[in-house]
Amino acid sequence: MEDKFKILVVDDEPEILELLKYNFSKKGLDVSVAKNGEVGLAILEKEIAQVIVLDIMMPVMNGIEMCRKI
Repeated sequence: MEDKFKILVVDDEPEILELLKYNFSKKGLDVSVAKNGEVGLAILEKEIAQVIVLDIMMPVMNGIEMCRKI
């Protein structure tokens, strides 16, 4: 069985997370979501994502800081 292409979406707005997860899932992607960079890094410790869609302006840890830590 072939693994699905994994994508991580990181954004602090629940509506955006829901919309992107729905649309990417419809295209057959395996989608994980995180509400900030800190949660996103925790997800990446457990699973590998081929693509990360990352918001820049978020509380707790912004997208630029998360990108630097990756």
